[in-house]
Amino acid sequence: MVLTAGLSACGFTGEGASTDSASKPDPRPRIEGKWRVTYTPRDGDQGPERVAWTVAPACPQGACAILIRSSNGNRFRLAFDVATGVYGANKVYRRDCTNPAVGKVAARKAYRNRVISSYGIAKSVSSAEGLVATEIFGVRRTPTTLKPSANGKCEPDLAVNVESVRGVRVGAPAGAIEAPPSGQR
Repeated sequence: MVLTAGLSACGFTGEGASTDSASKPDPRPRIEGKWRVTYTPRDGDQGPERVAWTVAPACPQGACAILIRSSNGNRFRLAFDVATGVYGANKVYRRDCTNPAVGKVAARKAYRNRVISSYGIAKSVSSAEGLVATEIFGVRRTPTTLKPSANGKCEPDLAVNVESVRGVRVGAPAGAIEAPPSGQR
């Protein structure tokens, strides 16, 4: 996908890609406030996951890294890549392998999951504070690997889960100036 390619082409690692808070604010749309977000798996085996996000920018003005608190309990940071205007993260976590027959852990931290997310602004509005995003689109990829010491104890779960992500801001930003519908003045 273009968003992911843009991140990796710039050497994006998820850390330090946002604007320097001492510099002039980035004029591109800012992501903030309450959001409804839908993750839709591309394989079709599962239904979509819907969550609510509360987003707090890491800077006082302009586009920059954001801190997200999700209704599913997750908290994470998306860096802002000033070269591409894309928000993204690249995070690794581990999870245990359990034996479903007995419900016990067969191997601790057997699976390594890397979550690679990238999001672009699809729509924005002007407000008293500048441009504010009202819709985002992106992709979340989660490749999984099994550590060698867990071979034989755990089922290999080597699928790469890919999800399309769409987020819509809940409510208009303060002082928003909505554009008229196309064809009207």
